[in-house]
Amino acid sequence: MAPLTSTSSCESCINLSQKVIELEQRISTLYQIHGAECELDTILLVKAQTTATSAELADTVHHPAAVSQDPANSQHRLSTCVPSVAPPLSTLVLGDSIVRNVRMRGALTLSFPGATVVDIVDRIPNILASHPQVNRLIIHIGTNDIPKQQSELLKLDFLELFSLLGQLQVSAFISGPTPTCGRGIGRFSRLLSLNTWLSSACISHGVGFINNFDAFWERRHLFGADGLHLNAWGRRLLSANLAYSTPAHRHCLPLTDVPLVPAPIFVPLLTVIHKTLD
Repeated sequence: MAPLTSTSSCESCINLSQKVIELEQRISTLYQIHGAECELDTILLVKAQTTATSAELADTVHHPAAVSQDPANSQHRLSTCVPSVAPPLSTLVLGDSIVRNVRMRGALTLSFPGATVVDIVDRIPNILASHPQVNRLIIHIGTNDIPKQQSELLKLDFLELFSLLGQLQVSAFISGPTPTCGRGIGRFSRLLSLNTWLSSACISHGVGFINNFDAFWERRHLFGADGLHLNAWGRRLLSANLAYSTPAHRHCLPLTDVPLVPAPIFVPLLTVIHKTLD
């Protein structure tokens, strides 16, 4: 075994510390998203309740003998049969095919497969004119611009988008790109670079930024067969991340109050990392 003062041992300790920090950050992110998923479960339950057919409702009304006379049971039956009132529309989610089937309470999702940043910039004024009650806008775009390999032009397109958003009377958020799985290191690195640039550019232009990259990085089970689009679980996670990251939809602890994983859970993680370094 190498002495404790050896260079290799010091480098191993540094690598170990970096990996622990990275794990803490990613697990903290998952804690945040879990809280938003609880809210999403409520949305899905309400949607399921509202799909009851008129025949089922009629059966409940016209057969009182089938209802228990126990007040507790009657109250439970009424609470499960009466659909909850859907909240008013206040949020628009606009984007390419990545946001298809994304669902949030009080939000309408409009997906435009193949859309680029310029396409969305052109569509925003007419879309907002058609939904004057909306006061919040979430935009997920840029994935279809990546294959062009023109990073500087893409940044200019986003700057044009920022300029437009600055003229609107809505709260605007940019939903950062999701990574790819098995689509090549070139595309992945350009998406990561775009995510890094957007995180700072949004702050400079007074636009909210939603970081999706960490939540999907190296999680193949959240993607479809093409390694680009999200599967049902991936869309569920994206919906939860968007809901958590926008103040009106947040129903969990703020970032500074999110607990890290308790120490006992890190013990096996440290063991695995140490073996890897050895």
